[in-house]
Amino acid sequence: LSFVYTSETAFVGVIQILPKDQFEVILTPTYSVVECKILCCLTNLLYAAMECTCKCDKCKEDLLRAEKVYLFLNAARYEAEHNSNLTQAVKNYNKANELCVEVCACGC
Repeated sequence: LSFVYTSETAFVGVIQILPKDQFEVILTPTYSVVECKILCCLTNLLYAAMECTCKCDKCKEDLLRAEKVYLFLNAARYEAEHNSNLTQAVKNYNKANELCVEVCACGC
């Protein structure tokens, strides 16, 4: 089994892996989730929560949002890698990404 990188774009989101045998015949496709972008978001949310000095619920909100992002990311990975459910994996990944770019409007 060998791996050949054939993409010219950055890996983001849910990806399909098409393994080939030595005769270039495509074997059973598999799916996975590229987590780098979301993990960076999780790290930033965690740091924001740790460094927060607000006297309101903003600190807790950052941590709760990080928790939701983490859960959606894990759900996306599970759907992709264990259920081969590409549609649900993409929905879960997109929801995690949406929560990453969401801006809190608490005003504190």
